[in-house]
Amino acid sequence: MRVFVSEFVCGGAWSGPLDSSLASEGRAMLLAIADDLARGEDVAPVVTWDERLGPFPLPDVDVRTVASPSDEEALFCQLVAQSDAAFVIAPELDAALAERRRRVAELGGRFLGADLEAIQLCSDKLATYHWLQQHEFPTVPTHRLSSEDAPPRTAFPIVLKRRDGAGSCGMRLVTEAVDWASALPEALKACPADQLVWQPLVPGQAVSCLALVSLDRQRIEVFPPAEQRLSNDGRFCYRGGRVPAELPDATREFIGQTVRRVCEDLSGLRGFVGFDWIVPHEAPSQPVIVDVNPRLTTSYIGYRALARENLALRLLAAFPHLEPIRWSESTVAFRPDGTVAV
Repeated sequence: MRVFVSEFVCGGAWSGPLDSSLASEGRAMLLAIADDLARGEDVAPVVTWDERLGPFPLPDVDVRTVASPSDEEALFCQLVAQSDAAFVIAPELDAALAERRRRVAELGGRFLGADLEAIQLCSDKLATYHWLQQHEFPTVPTHRLSSEDAPPRTAFPIVLKRRDGAGSCGMRLVTEAVDWASALPEALKACPADQLVWQPLVPGQAVSCLALVSLDRQRIEVFPPAEQRLSNDGRFCYRGGRVPAELPDATREFIGQTVRRVCEDLSGLRGFVGFDWIVPHEAPSQPVIVDVNPRLTTSYIGYRALARENLALRLLAAFPHLEPIRWSESTVAFRPDGTVAV
């Protein structure tokens, strides 16, 4: 089985510099998935790779080096058509993930992930909030920035972010109303005001949880919650994490059950789905969902080290006939560049 693994940033579609967190995390996910797939019997991964990154570091992977985004676009179409399936890793920014999903469908390819409608919903933080609220899932209130006027003074501290943000891209903490005048212009450099949202700051422990939904949606596997390590400079930069997270049993169970229910209720979620949570310091028994990511997340780096089997190959397997995932009893710390410590 030939599987085309397309990572948007390091695969050559990204024209910007490759020293960003998006590039570091994208590289780590690409190498992890390609390596895991290459270990499968009769599975042959093929990838595109930005020539600015030098030689591709893995053996046993068919690599197509690209020199420009236009070069990558042509190869993307070619490899989707020539492969049995496509596994796409892309940020939600500027609808990159949704456009890749649409393109695979137009080319008649098999997409190892969510449906387009689910991707579009989850790529919009405001729409995701309304869906979660409508379906009575615990979440952080999210407000559209309808003008450049500051939110109510009583709302601060707040977190300002892009509606289509990926990871911590464009996020900033605004502690007091007097800081708004300096925070907003910087945010507007990335996108217009109507593409920004704000949320009240919820002090607490940042946690993520990955799920694997079978492509026929008949089975959902929820992974153990993972601790997220974020910078404390008001930018929430992702520093990696640790899995499993140290949480009360009741909190861990609540997160797992809620992730499963969201995956059941949000039609179109397939493949890997990532959830970002906050466990409030003042109410640890009442965690709230921050984001639903309709794609693979960087936490896969830790999960693949903790699992006693190949997680990527489970996506290709006949799910109903699989035993539950077996996890090691150790703790895995991981960094966004793909390094791990057990």
